Amino acid sequence: MSTATLFAEALSLAEDDRVRLIELLNESLGAPSHTENANDIEKTQSDEARQRFEAYSSGEIEAVDGRQLMNDLLARYH
Repeated sequence: MSTATLFAEALSLAEDDRVRLIELLNESLGAPSHTENANDIEKTQSDEARQRFEAYSSGEIEAVDGRQLMNDLLARYH
């Protein structure tokens, strides 16, 4: 079966099946799955949030007013 034929057949699959096929092909190439990527991102974000909260709680860093921050950034880069 040629790649073009296989591709044409893959396009006839339901969207969920095409997504699953992509995941399987990526995994066969050694790429992490979408679920693994999502889990890694969630863990990284959770770790970062925890570290920032701990730094804030200990007084290592201070909170910044969101509106003031945006005004400062706009003044600096606009």
